[in-house]
Amino acid sequence: MKKSRIELVIFAGIFICWIPIFVSWFAPGDWVDWISIFLSSLFLTVAAYFMWLKALKNLLFKYPNGRRWIKKGNHYCDRHHPFWPNVKFFFFKKDITIAFRIDPRAYQDEPSQWNKIFGISSIIHRKNSARAVWKCARKVNHYKMANYRYLNGERAIDETDYVYKMGEYHYVTIRTPRMIWFGYYHNPYHGGESATQRTYWTDIKVIG
Repeated sequence: MKKSRIELVIFAGIFICWIPIFVSWFAPGDWVDWISIFLSSLFLTVAAYFMWLKALKNLLFKYPNGRRWIKKGNHYCDRHHPFWPNVKFFFFKKDITIAFRIDPRAYQDEPSQWNKIFGISSIIHRKNSARAVWKCARKVNHYKMANYRYLNGERAIDETDYVYKMGEYHYVTIRTPRMIWFGYYHNPYHGGESATQRTYWTDIKVIG
């Protein structure tokens, strides 16, 4: 639910709860008190439900946009952890669009390998998944991209011919082979077999 709708529900609840109080000034009685208690309880229950629902959504399902660091000699980024809060989940998704940029320090002098920017997958990630991946191009501080995906354990890589410049924002839509009913988001990962030669960051913004 949007923030404006939540605020409207809270405002309406406060207004409704005050009605019996105004009425009691002109028609005092036990029935007014009972109505006031009932409406107050109802409002608090509804408000708590929406607040809990929003908190749960942010806790488990909202991917935190921002910068991910991979330190020298590592594969995983600083948000890697097999459990919450670094793992975020989703329902019913076949594709996702992100904006991202890669630190120029990520450019490696040695022969390149595919590195993960972002991805979505079912719980068994080699069953049904897709990732946006990159590797260094021959031109310094530039890279190529590909859609790297799995379907029933079979891997496929669709590489683009375009060369992207590091340090600039680019957009990509990641598509899985088929709808994922329940899954999780992937954070950046360096490799392949070789760990990163330098500490670098990747900025990620989920568009939709």
